[in-house]
Amino acid sequence: MLRKSIAASLFAALLAATLVVAAQPKTGTQFYAEYRAAFAKAKGFNEIAPLMSKAQREKLAAIPADQQKTLWDLSKQMDVRDLKVVKETPAADGATLEITAVAQDGTKVKGMVKLVKEAGAWKWDGEEIM
Repeated sequence: MLRKSIAASLFAALLAATLVVAAQPKTGTQFYAEYRAAFAKAKGFNEIAPLMSKAQREKLAAIPADQQKTLWDLSKQMDVRDLKVVKETPAADGATLEITAVAQDGTKVKGMVKLVKEAGAWKWDGEEIM
């Protein structure tokens, strides 16, 4: 009886600890890694739209479908590799990420990524790579 009680207590404690860790909010950097993975697999903007801010989705909706396809193809062609987040700066509405990467031609580039929080969830709100 005592063993069952101890085992049940240990299980409850372990479960509670797991739930606390799982409930921890992810960082902007963690979200952006998920966004980049989704972008890499996606075949069009519609697949990553749920990860985009409302403002970005509205801009996208204003672009005719054929032009969206062209823009998507260009985005994929110009995508960078070896991307690293070097700094995350929290803001009242989200965060700004400073990144480094390698362009298609092998040039090292730097950039900024804007993330916002909407209804408590991270959303991609644009990026500039120079």
